[in-house]
Amino acid sequence: MIKLLAFVLALAPAAPVGASLLTGGTLSVSGVTSTSGAGTTASGGTLVMNASAIGQVTAGTSLSGGTLSLSGGLLPTVVVISAAASSLADAHCYPVPFKPSAGHTAIRFQDLTADVSIKIYTIAGELVREIRKSDNNDYIDWDVRNSRGEPLASGVFIYVIKSGGSTKKGKLMVIR
Repeated sequence: MIKLLAFVLALAPAAPVGASLLTGGTLSVSGVTSTSGAGTTASGGTLVMNASAIGQVTAGTSLSGGTLSLSGGLLPTVVVISAAASSLADAHCYPVPFKPSAGHTAIRFQDLTADVSIKIYTIAGELVREIRKSDNNDYIDWDVRNSRGEPLASGVFIYVIKSGGSTKKGKLMVIR
């Protein structure tokens, strides 16, 4: 599993602390998934970005396999490379407790495999919501609403994450 959450390439003359400085040439990063561009998906091959052309937020293009190349330029670039987990062993959710009064807007289920089903139940066993994910990201955000689109009331809930033959269970809390 390749997982690099905040790999920073400083392509400018002065590199921030902890960043790599690339003053010319080409940097290639082999990745399982890379994101950039305007919503198209590429499988295999090469995704090349010239740093001088990066001045806006670009997201949505996925490259599975292949190589990501950045040619030197004058702009700082942040490359986020992540891949779906290979098992549910580290799967979890946050923030717990979920408190809208603290500014929370969603609960993120993290360290997920590519294809998962998440079911959220009340303590009494009533199904509140089912969420499905089938992409190469290792997370999915839940808006903390039930299947009718209503915000969940305060309480303790059970989640069950299933992927293939694996299952991960846990508790979460909502405080309104």
